[in-house]
Amino acid sequence: MLPTQLIEWATWQDLDKYQSFELILLKGHLQIEMFLGVCLRSRAKLIESKIFNLSFHGKLLKLGAIDCTDGKLSMLLEFARELNRMRNRLAHEAFAERIDIDLLNWAHDVLDKIPAQRFQKRTNRTIITHAMSSLAGSLYGYAHSEA
Repeated sequence: MLPTQLIEWATWQDLDKYQSFELILLKGHLQIEMFLGVCLRSRAKLIESKIFNLSFHGKLLKLGAIDCTDGKLSMLLEFARELNRMRNRLAHEAFAERIDIDLLNWAHDVLDKIPAQRFQKRTNRTIITHAMSSLAGSLYGYAHSEA
């Protein structure tokens, strides 16, 4: 297992090169989906082909079925669910109004509940990248914690 701080840094570093909130949302969504897959491999013992065929929403449902009494997992999945809703709005609405405001509010909620490594000064853009990296690190940590 890698240290979760390394996962956070790698996720943040990958997202930090983008200036557009929409692009950070799309790339961050992909990163979070990858860590949902890590959780499914580790905790649900699913093989790669089964994970590959699941949508983001399907991955959330499978993980939620593992242990619906785990409060931390429920919180992480709810943050991922909200991220997926925003990504879907961006993908399916011609003019996804307020997506930047909603994404920033989401990021503040994540950082209020999940401690994050701070890699640079906080701006609206870096608050979002830090929230994505914090969620990624928490999912990775959950995947490798004791069941």
